[in-house]
Amino acid sequence: TYSWWRNYQVDVGAYASNLEDKLRTGFNTVGKWGEVDGIVATQNAYEYYESLGVTLKRFVVTRNEKATLDLGFEVLQYKGADMWFDYDFAEDTPVTGASMILLNSEHIRLVMDKETNFITTDTIEPENQTAYVAKILAMANLCVDNRAAFGLLHGIDAS
Repeated sequence: TYSWWRNYQVDVGAYASNLEDKLRTGFNTVGKWGEVDGIVATQNAYEYYESLGVTLKRFVVTRNEKATLDLGFEVLQYKGADMWFDYDFAEDTPVTGASMILLNSEHIRLVMDKETNFITTDTIEPENQTAYVAKILAMANLCVDNRAAFGLLHGIDAS
């Protein structure tokens, strides 16, 4: 209904030929609302992105160390934005294929309810224990103030 409020979305398709271009366009498009500072991906999307950098690896041997071969990256970034994957970010969410979400932390807020902001209830002594217990209550919402500052790259596949 309100296109100005909609986040950026694109169907990527084959990662080898499309991921880098679609990521660049998405990054630049949502970047008009501020810096993209995080990219969360499904495991497959993360590994597809990592595989794009395989030809850029360098092998270094220093004088005081044994020659070693390290084929993995410790940290992945795109234009300075840290990238990580979440085991619980299900493939085929929201559509088929792997996905990446472009995040802008300036437009994300955790809003706490004033009446249940980590309050402690009265203590009770359970019948089968010699201890006192209390509940700690917290109620919060994770909110965004500008959905257009976020991006979704979906349908990333190996074909």
